[in-house]
Amino acid sequence: MLAGVLSAPWAPGDPRSPAWWAACITFLKNTFGDNLLAAVGHVDEGHDHVHFYVAAPGFARVNDLHPGKAAMESAKADGATAKEQKAAYVGAMRALQDAYHEQVARHHGQTRIGPRRERLTRPEWRARRDQAALLAERLRQDETKAAEHAKRRADLEAEEARQAAARHRLTSEHEQRALRLDAKAAQIATKEAELAAREARVAAKETLLAGLFEKFKKTVAAIFGRLTSLEKAELRPVMAEAKEVEYALHPERAPRKDGGLEPHRPDAGPVNGTPAARADKGT
Repeated sequence: MLAGVLSAPWAPGDPRSPAWWAACITFLKNTFGDNLLAAVGHVDEGHDHVHFYVAAPGFARVNDLHPGKAAMESAKADGATAKEQKAAYVGAMRALQDAYHEQVARHHGQTRIGPRRERLTRPEWRARRDQAALLAERLRQDETKAAEHAKRRADLEAEEARQAAARHRLTSEHEQRALRLDAKAAQIATKEAELAAREARVAAKETLLAGLFEKFKKTVAAIFGRLTSLEKAELRPVMAEAKEVEYALHPERAPRKDGGLEPHRPDAGPVNGTPAARADKGT
């Protein structure tokens, strides 16, 4: 099993601790994956710190889990010298520390290199530490602003999507209404065509009937001309009815009261001056 410790420069109970713990756990998961068994925060010492434990399935060799030892053994297998193997070890551990600084430390005011490595005085180290804390604070502010900007952008995109959906719905409703209007217009056009066809059939029948009546009238006139006076007198009521039919078919031929022609209603009875009218007067 592989165990390790991550430490913070502040005392336990600091307001920064929860966020730092969460960042440490995320870093450990990214580094060791499913091999990470546990990560426990401790408050029993002067600095906040986290203990972690790593083990491979079946508790295989721990050297395969240790980044430095794994790099050293890989270099050894490639025929590297002892110095080169040590360099591989140091390089792997330095890469691990770089990853921790990039993912965790710089976000929480921790420097990458401590005071002893650079041989800094205590005042210089404090100044470096304060500068790192300031940079971390600025980084948090930038991240907060970026998160707010991302939220505003997401809200704007959501609003645009809502408006686009509303426009699409209105367009769909307008299209459906247009289709209904087109269907209704087609129905009206069909009805109008049917009515026009019916009127044309009625007009054709009226024309045919008028032609037949003209033939009938001529035939009756020819027969009437060959009749005697007594026979003619008997046929005058029939001739009057024929006139009524003619005026019904051709209202413009009906005589007016002033001596001219006026439209004649079929239900108005015999027209004054017609043979039927004279027959009623005994003439």
